[in-house]
Amino acid sequence: APSLESGAAPDPDREAAAAADGEPRPNADGLIYAREYRHWLYEPNTGVSFFWQNDATTLYVGVISPGTGWVSVGLGGHGDRAGTSTVIGCVRNGKVVLEDRYGALGSQRRRDREPRFLAAGGTELHGETTLEFAIPLASSDREIADLVPGGTIGVTLARHGTKDDFTVEQACCGTTWIPLD
Repeated sequence: APSLESGAAPDPDREAAAAADGEPRPNADGLIYAREYRHWLYEPNTGVSFFWQNDATTLYVGVISPGTGWVSVGLGGHGDRAGTSTVIGCVRNGKVVLEDRYGALGSQRRRDREPRFLAAGGTELHGETTLEFAIPLASSDREIADLVPGGTIGVTLARHGTKDDFTVEQACCGTTWIPLD
């Protein structure tokens, strides 16, 4: 699993970095800035702020979760559907720990042998956990559904407020749908 050191204090006026084509792309540094992502929502069951943006090949995700425990993002299904890819992560001892999982049910989700993170970062500041990652929209794993630009995907957010142990049961969970550009 990727591990990154915590970053510097956030600058609220910083915008997303521009890619080679000039289109702004979020920077997975573990700090989410104003206007860094094209889309944002607040999930009330979990208290998690969810940020996302995509281009033709990549999904960029950021979450800000209350507490200092783990947070997970299920993508591509709704609830416990087969084909859902789940990223679970935390900041443990100052380092980001992320796992890429797939499968239908929480306890039966399997860890992906080939994590597909293109970038990852995270911080714990002021009693909140912030995680950012980028993954390809298309999966080479036949067990994970591809994410299709222009489509709508289910997102399941879960978290634990104080525990970094991924085997500890979630404290709360919420689901929603999001559009992809």
